[in-house]
Amino acid sequence: MILAVAEDEATHWRYAIYAARCLRTLIRRDSPVSPDHLHYFLEKVRDNHPSLRYYAQRALMKTARYIKLRTFARSATDLVLEKNNNPLKCKVDVPVPSHKFTADFLEGFRQPIDPKTAPHKPTYCEKLTTGWVAWSSTLTMYLPPYPTKSSLKPWETDSEDAITEVRNFAADDEWWKDVSVHYSSETHSESVSSDNISTVKSIVQLLEGESFEALQTIVEELVEDPDQNKQRGAAEFLAGLVIGAKHWPADSQDRLWKWAMPVIQKAFSQRIKTDTLPIWTSFLEYVFYNRDPRRHQTLVDYILREFEATDYNGESSLVAVKALSFLRAFYEDEGRKFVPWADDIVRRVWPEIHSDHDEVRAYISEMLTFTNKIKWEPKPSIPSAEVFVRECRTTPVDIDIMGMRGSYHKDRVQELVKHFPTWRAERLPGARAFQSNYDRVGTTVCRWLYQSVHDTNAISAYDYIVPLLPELFRFTEAVLDVIFDTIQNSPSWKVRLQAMPLVQVFYFRQVPLISEAKVTEILEVLCKCLDDEVVEVREMAATTLSGVLRLSSRRSILTLKNRFLRLLNRSHLPERKDPAYNAAIRQRHAAILGICALVDSYPYTVERWMPELLTNVLAEHTYDPVPISTTVQKCASNFKKTHQDTWHEDSKRFTEDQLTALSTLLTGSSYYA
Repeated sequence: MILAVAEDEATHWRYAIYAARCLRTLIRRDSPVSPDHLHYFLEKVRDNHPSLRYYAQRALMKTARYIKLRTFARSATDLVLEKNNNPLKCKVDVPVPSHKFTADFLEGFRQPIDPKTAPHKPTYCEKLTTGWVAWSSTLTMYLPPYPTKSSLKPWETDSEDAITEVRNFAADDEWWKDVSVHYSSETHSESVSSDNISTVKSIVQLLEGESFEALQTIVEELVEDPDQNKQRGAAEFLAGLVIGAKHWPADSQDRLWKWAMPVIQKAFSQRIKTDTLPIWTSFLEYVFYNRDPRRHQTLVDYILREFEATDYNGESSLVAVKALSFLRAFYEDEGRKFVPWADDIVRRVWPEIHSDHDEVRAYISEMLTFTNKIKWEPKPSIPSAEVFVRECRTTPVDIDIMGMRGSYHKDRVQELVKHFPTWRAERLPGARAFQSNYDRVGTTVCRWLYQSVHDTNAISAYDYIVPLLPELFRFTEAVLDVIFDTIQNSPSWKVRLQAMPLVQVFYFRQVPLISEAKVTEILEVLCKCLDDEVVEVREMAATTLSGVLRLSSRRSILTLKNRFLRLLNRSHLPERKDPAYNAAIRQRHAAILGICALVDSYPYTVERWMPELLTNVLAEHTYDPVPISTTVQKCASNFKKTHQDTWHEDSKRFTEDQLTALSTLLTGSSYYA
């Protein structure tokens, strides 16, 4: 009845979605799905309504999963617990554990395997969940597939009708074209869809090579189109095909890869743009996730070959970023299985640490962090749980049994310590400073160390940071120079406005490391900004100056007070029609802003020089033209607000005449008084 309602064209789409959800729920693990039931879902996979497609794809995945479960179930208990007894999956006894065994096992991931000639014995390891601290007694591994015979077929006989239904749809080119239209439709997604990939994978696993030719045509057509959405559709079909072929016969896999690699190489070499790079990167992430790298040996070889051959200082940063992005997708999803390549990868990228492209240096910093992490190994005499626990209990505390100290990059850090003084001496002046090796390497090192201290092996960064501390302290001045250049030379007043608060934040954080000369330069730059052409920038400069002065010496306060008073005394306002009127207003406003910054820098005390500034200087300019008068009124309002609670003590700093003048400044004078 539910199926009849769902298939009825008169059913409203909301009820159709509810019916699809009910039908999906009725798929049982202990009973095969009927052909009509599955036919409905296969039709809805190409439906125009996205929600119906979503539930149909989920139902198709669920059906395929339960077919495999029933085929390999050894008892009803396996069905209840959803225990999948894959015939190629087996438990292997771990020999007497040793560090040599660990090293040899990891090195094995780099040794190519020919599936057609490999002996039918445990070979592949998809998930490496043991062997870091200690080895367990057994290890889950997989047998390679047979050369020509299917390793999984035949499926259970009760599901033969349902599989025939899937076969009929998969043989229909029009059905695949309709599905591809939806997969390659315009969306805002910058990565492949896991549901789409899993749907294709489920069909490919059930039918094996029977669906290959139809998918070949679809993928080739989509790859030819450079449009971002078409590339995403091609990546989803190709990922589902490659992942689903995991247990195909070796000859079928060989035929698949002979076709797939030219298609992948074409996509990677001719179809990669800034909008398609994330798509193909996510394709690799799905392909390598929980996979032994030897299953995709030709793809691994291609990625490493491109990584080695790429020029990381070429005119186009996209070429370099592409190679590094694909490599990152490989090593992040392989984890510790990437250990055999770690030394070669670091050796290749280390000379590029001062690359011309900032994106390249960002990738290099991530690689340094990742390789340091996967090279971290505990150091019990024997990698077994018993020995590890015993040695943790008996060894002295100064023995680093967990191997947490940073040693992998120690020689490279010493190389940096040696070269930084030379790079600092060669640093280009002014706006070209960012082109210097000193700045480029410095930012790369800071990224690397920042990522390291926020990772699980943060303690290893200690041995890298300590030798670099003198240079890290010197980086502060270089950062300030960049901020100063932006504030003073940016043509956009909005950029100048947004950059101004960075000075205050940086000053608060780094004040013990900033030299006296640099503090003077900070104050000088902010004082110059008080005379900016844009009012908003001038006001932000005053706010920033006030914050900086709160942590500055009193000598600086007095020097600036005299400077602003001299500037104010020199400012004379001509007639409004005078061409120099605007410049004179700006000059006086700069002086008033500076004086207000001095007052605001002491929000909870009254200094000896403050009563004079409030009553004899600011009060005289209460009725000056805007924005001078508004600045004075705002300063007076802030003073009243911050000193209200302690006014009984602060008022003693003022004379009677000054209190009268201050009252007028704070409350204003009335015409009727």
